[in-house]
Amino acid sequence: MDIERFKKKNNNRVYINKMDPVARLQLLRQHPEYIKRVKNPTEDEMLAVININTTFIKYIAHPTPLIQVTALKETRYYSKYTVYRYINEPTENAILYIMSIGCNVIEDIPHPTEKIKLAAVELDGENIQYIDNPSMTIQLSAVQKNGNAIQYIKDPSAEVQLAAVRQNGNAIRYIKNPSAEVQLAAVTEIGTSIEYIEHPSITIQKAAVLDHPDSINFIEKPSDEIILLALEGNSNADNVYPMFTHIMNSNSFVSDIVKAKMIESYPYIICYKPFETNDEMKMIAINKNASVITHIDNPTDEMKLAALHRDGTLLMCIEDTTPEMELVAVLENGRALQYIKDPSPEMQLAAVQQNGFAIEYIADPSEELQIEALKYSIETMHNMPNQLGEKAQVELIKNGGSSLFYMIHEPCLAAKKLEVSYDNRMIEHIPLKTSNIDEDKELINYALSIFLEESNEKEILYLFEKKYIVYEELDDATKLAIEML
Repeated sequence: MDIERFKKKNNNRVYINKMDPVARLQLLRQHPEYIKRVKNPTEDEMLAVININTTFIKYIAHPTPLIQVTALKETRYYSKYTVYRYINEPTENAILYIMSIGCNVIEDIPHPTEKIKLAAVELDGENIQYIDNPSMTIQLSAVQKNGNAIQYIKDPSAEVQLAAVRQNGNAIRYIKNPSAEVQLAAVTEIGTSIEYIEHPSITIQKAAVLDHPDSINFIEKPSDEIILLALEGNSNADNVYPMFTHIMNSNSFVSDIVKAKMIESYPYIICYKPFETNDEMKMIAINKNASVITHIDNPTDEMKLAALHRDGTLLMCIEDTTPEMELVAVLENGRALQYIKDPSPEMQLAAVQQNGFAIEYIADPSEELQIEALKYSIETMHNMPNQLGEKAQVELIKNGGSSLFYMIHEPCLAAKKLEVSYDNRMIEHIPLKTSNIDEDKELINYALSIFLEESNEKEILYLFEKKYIVYEELDDATKLAIEML
């Protein structure tokens, strides 16, 4: 009855406040937006409204702390901030809850409590910029979360400074006249923070390069001790050249000890024009990376030999070589033979023994060379520029098996015999001319002796069927052997 009267009175604000509480609660469940007309809604009425939709909290002028937190908790995650924005005068608990899920709202809070301040800096240390006169606890919490937050703290104490650089060494850039203790803490956390320290002491420099060798790039005129420390700690070749460039540009003099260590770390440093080296240093570079010799003007014979001992193919880049150098090159890499004009037989043999595939660079290899190549790998037969000799053919079949017989263009008698001895059936696949040809006749007689020894009737019949042998022409002993099968 009360609900119908309320509707007839056109939603009269006075009437809704005089309604029976039970009837008004029923009305709010049907029309939650009417709560904005209720002067002092009860907590049950507020709860009834937000149970329908938490965003309806926007119709409640002064939601209680319980209603605020309940609305936030009952809202889906992605809509929580929206609901929070609808709350008039959010309480501490509501603010703490919304911050606990990652929403940064401190900037909109005019007079935050200590708990809210603490929650804000724990969420993001740089939130301290929105806090007036933060306490020591807040300052420490802020810089422990984000060292860079110290930039928003006026006259930070030594304790706060240390906490900031221990969290982020680079925060030292925001500290005026940092103490030696703060400097050391900063470079210990990250060595490259030495970039923001004016005139760092040797102790600070050592700590910086020990943490991060690239820190030397921010040290003016580093001493030999610092350079050596940085070089020992740098295992990344990509970072070495910028380091060397800085050292050479900032130091008017670099000792030979340092130069030698620099060359060991990065041999190509000798290509750097201002880098003056002697023969000993050039040898160090070559021993670390042989290809460096291509950047050395007029290398000595000793340097050439040292390079070729490590990479024979460098023969292509080295001028005025001697037979000794050429031999060293092919002993290291047989394929270096391609860079030698008219190599001697000894040079050819050394090259093929080191790498059988080097035979492709020999115009007409001897049978000895062919055999050496096949010993290295049967695949080298594809690199032979000429026909395999008889001994090489036999070597091929011995090393690779009877299946390689087919790969011989013109097999010799010895190869055919070996093939038949490996596989009797091969007699059926070896092209024969006539039994009158001496070589074929010898092979047939050899095959017959093998078949008789192995009692292979099938292949003996094959010889008769093909008329490779004639019974009447056989000696008595062979006839008798055949008859006994």
